[in-house]
Amino acid sequence: MRSATLLFLLLGACQEPDILLGGIPHVYQKPGLGGEACLEMVLRPGGWGLTQEDLFRLVEVDLTSSSGCYVDKLDRLLGEIGQGHQLVRAAPEGTREQWRALRADLAAGRPSIVCVRHRERPGGPEVERFRLVIGHAASTREVVLHDPTRRDGRSRRVPLHRFLERWPVETEGGRQVVRLRVELRPPEGQPRTSTARLARHIAALKRRLSGVSVVAEPPFAVIGDEPEATVRERARTTVRWAAGRLKEMFGFRDPQTIIDIWLLKDRASYIAASQRLIGRRPDTPFGFYSAERRVMVMNIGLGAGTLVHELVHAFIQSCFPGCPPWLNEGLGSLYEACGEREGRIHGFVNWRLPALQHAIRAGRLPSLRRLMSLDARGFYGLDPGTNYAQARYLCYYLQEKGLLRRFYREVLARGGADDGQRSLARVLGDEDLVAFQRRWERYVLALPYAGGFDPDLGAEGTGAARR
Repeated sequence: MRSATLLFLLLGACQEPDILLGGIPHVYQKPGLGGEACLEMVLRPGGWGLTQEDLFRLVEVDLTSSSGCYVDKLDRLLGEIGQGHQLVRAAPEGTREQWRALRADLAAGRPSIVCVRHRERPGGPEVERFRLVIGHAASTREVVLHDPTRRDGRSRRVPLHRFLERWPVETEGGRQVVRLRVELRPPEGQPRTSTARLARHIAALKRRLSGVSVVAEPPFAVIGDEPEATVRERARTTVRWAAGRLKEMFGFRDPQTIIDIWLLKDRASYIAASQRLIGRRPDTPFGFYSAERRVMVMNIGLGAGTLVHELVHAFIQSCFPGCPPWLNEGLGSLYEACGEREGRIHGFVNWRLPALQHAIRAGRLPSLRRLMSLDARGFYGLDPGTNYAQARYLCYYLQEKGLLRRFYREVLARGGADDGQRSLARVLGDEDLVAFQRRWERYVLALPYAGGFDPDLGAEGTGAARR
């Protein structure tokens, strides 16, 4: 087999010119992301600007896995975003024919991502690794490739006979030659999937914006004025965590339109971003969500509580546009201070409690019936100063009694025909909401409050989501 391969190489090399594709950058891979690193290399010339971490998130791979993105997932992602490509599989007996096809693609300006067998150390076990083939030095009978594990960024030259021997790898269908040929040009046509829309949106943001970091955190684009590693960590620990737990808890589906989440490091950058994005200074020091402009703008230096609050609104707008205002704000406020309990998102007592307790003791808290019957104008425009807190701690009570998810689904199932009163009576098993309010008020008065972030008093602490 080897002598025949060498003869094939010697005869072919006499007439073949050298080929080397230029303009393809080398990318050093993060652990387990060799396939995504190769994909980043071939997408950059088309103006995508997507990093290997962005690509990893776009294929929705479990981040606890160290296996990275296999070739089928790369193939699926390229298909979704509309990038020209072809996945080729062949039996080991077809290795020579596949090499000729690969070389012809190189001559036409198309690189190939290949899977090859590799030994990390002499005598060690063979593992499969991704490489990007960018050239063929026919004069020296070498394959030129970008190795994403190479730190110096230089291309490697591998003897062709060795490359051909290492090319067949073990797959579910047995040993095969596997390569993914990619066109070095931007896609055409309109994106048809949410993944494609987000990928193109991220790429466009990276081309348009300067001085900020942009990362993909499906279904959102996260933008920050801190180093990319910091922005990506904030996206992972707050946006991804909260979005995932909220979807598990309430069955939320992703928003139909892409929402940009701006995480600004301090007050000055937060105000500047607000003026740039909505044309005015913000009316809150913490953050806000503009559904019209599809942006969330946050002063993340004050904590992540407001971010989780606004994430709730984005999901409810997508899933339950007729949600009663008190429930929308009650759920948002519930998760201003939150964490995880028994695998679910869980709201904690927060700074809204003391004012609510004071109103109860003073006998000036409106009835729950009044709260639940308010439309948007009444809830926001005629707020006696207790609407948010009253809504939050009604949701908190239902959470602590294990009834919150059932209650939300009851209201949702009525399609906006119930402001929450009938559903509340149903889940409580009690039609007398006046008597229930007396019990609920006693419950609220007994809740302890140990302090924390208070926007009015400026107390030390944080309302950020904690894991």
